[in-house]
Amino acid sequence: MNILRAILALTVTASFAQLSNSQNIAPSWIDFVDGRAEGRETIFPDYSFAGYHFSERPIPDTSSWTQLQVTDFGAIPDDNLIDIEGIQAALDAAHAIETPVVVNFPAGRFILGAGELKDHVLEINRSHIVLKGAGDAPGGTELYFHEYRDKELPEKPRLLVRPKDYNRIEKDKTVLAQCNELIPLGAFSITVNDPSKLSVGQDITLFHQSLEAVHKVAEGLTFNPLWNMGKGGIRIYEEHTITAIDGNRVTFKNPVQLHIPAGAGTTQLWPYEPIEEVGIEGIRFSSGWAHYPQEFKHHLNWEVDYAYKGLHLMAVKNSWIRNCTIADWNVGLNIDDALAVTVEDVTFSGKAGHTSGYPRDSYGVLFNRIVNETDNWHGIGFRWTTTACVFLDSVMTEDQSVDCHGYHPYSNLIDSVKGGRFSHNGGNQGSYPNGGPHITFWNFEHNASAPSTTYDFWSPEVRKIHNYVKPNFVGLRSPGEAIIFEDVNKGEVGIDELREQVAYPPSLFRAQLQLRLHGSFITANNAAPGHPAELANDGDPTTKWISDGELIGSELILDLGTRQTVSGAKIQEDTGNVDGYQLHAWQDGGWVKIHDGKKIGSDHSVTFDPVETRRVKLVLNRAARATLAAIAEFNLISQ
Repeated sequence: MNILRAILALTVTASFAQLSNSQNIAPSWIDFVDGRAEGRETIFPDYSFAGYHFSERPIPDTSSWTQLQVTDFGAIPDDNLIDIEGIQAALDAAHAIETPVVVNFPAGRFILGAGELKDHVLEINRSHIVLKGAGDAPGGTELYFHEYRDKELPEKPRLLVRPKDYNRIEKDKTVLAQCNELIPLGAFSITVNDPSKLSVGQDITLFHQSLEAVHKVAEGLTFNPLWNMGKGGIRIYEEHTITAIDGNRVTFKNPVQLHIPAGAGTTQLWPYEPIEEVGIEGIRFSSGWAHYPQEFKHHLNWEVDYAYKGLHLMAVKNSWIRNCTIADWNVGLNIDDALAVTVEDVTFSGKAGHTSGYPRDSYGVLFNRIVNETDNWHGIGFRWTTTACVFLDSVMTEDQSVDCHGYHPYSNLIDSVKGGRFSHNGGNQGSYPNGGPHITFWNFEHNASAPSTTYDFWSPEVRKIHNYVKPNFVGLRSPGEAIIFEDVNKGEVGIDELREQVAYPPSLFRAQLQLRLHGSFITANNAAPGHPAELANDGDPTTKWISDGELIGSELILDLGTRQTVSGAKIQEDTGNVDGYQLHAWQDGGWVKIHDGKKIGSDHSVTFDPVETRRVKLVLNRAARATLAAIAEFNLISQ
């Protein structure tokens, strides 16, 4: 982990100390939890179906997989020789093995993209292959690609992960089944005309395109005649996994992320056959863009826009990239047609280029702790019909563009991101609006060099480069800046809550995820590294929230979502250090003490007079010895 990434991790922890005590409860959050319980549509959708296996399990320990060493195939670091053939031989060997394989790279620099094989592309074409380096920090593993591929060759990145010969432009559009009925936002089940070509466990692409779908989400908005959304309708590509088939009723693992109207033949199920369990870890990817004689200027020429392309993942599922640096590229990272992928602890650095990284036509890609050290023209964002994707706890540079890049990305979340601005989104005018419906900015900290910025998020008359369909803003902050929304009184912004405040919950993604998995969610005002609050709410007695330093004054807030009557609590604390605590219930806009307790052990239960509340706070106020507390479970007894 590089220094900036480490600082980001500390900043996130410090932010939670502030946020867990925040009384600025977002009204939209109350709408979500109540609507979820009532089974009605809410202001924003459930964004928690993002990440590796939808964040329901950790990225795997691959130490038991077959291990290959690139040095055994002739790729030797730091010898100033070209390593293409050795690395390719290692990849060939990995593809020939039927069991899961890790291809290991030792510390040092490997040279690629040079010599007679300068145009060579490294490819992974099957499931269960991991590329693993010795870390992306100085002294770790570096894959350096010296030259760019010949302009006349088919456009490809330097590392390509996809099913063999997969072409994202020429998708398999074989109609497996059709749905002629209305599909509400958030639906898990649909009715098809004929399920005979479908099976449980099968992955499919849900396709729909209609003007009727636009009318539902863009009510009251007028369109420029050049924009294809107003002419051809919004286009939906959603990757789903089938979990059950009952007659003509098909149930998915992950919900539909947009309201789809009824209509014969407009909603279709297509084949989707991704590769799975592919990982890239602990590697610094760099290129000769660092030494190219021109600086980046947007669309100056092909060389500065696209010549140096780094990593590209296509049609991958349940896969990951972590602990990597992507330095000195025109285009750092593309992810297309993906389902349930995690990208975490990744830094974009070096010479500024065109684009950092983005998902396109994907469902459920989680970008967590992403650091932009360099001023790439397009920062974090979403392209085409990407949906249910999340940027979390990430950093952008001053004035860097949040990049919604046209063709209607919808139902995406930017959560607890610091830096950047909303202008300079990409896409040609025909692809407008830049961003589709249900995009939410949660606790976003705007950072532009101008003392004030005015945004009009819907301007069909002129070519603005930040046209969004009714975006949502909760906890938008702009220290030292004035941010003005011109269209706020015209119904062109969805919601704008808690401006210049820190909204509760501190992270919408984490809150929705815990609520989905455990029926409640928990925050803390401090946590030791690697032991966050959610470990006290995961149903696993072997995992623990651990206080960061002195336990006295530590607080855990357990949020039930909806109002419930509670009359007791169960707490598992494994150190024996806690000698006194209090429980407080959230009542009428403030905390009310409901219990004074003494020692907490490994099997502690307490009862108190029933109280109706959404949230209960555990405050540790006395220590028997030492300083740390370790709470494995904090549960409430509901009536």
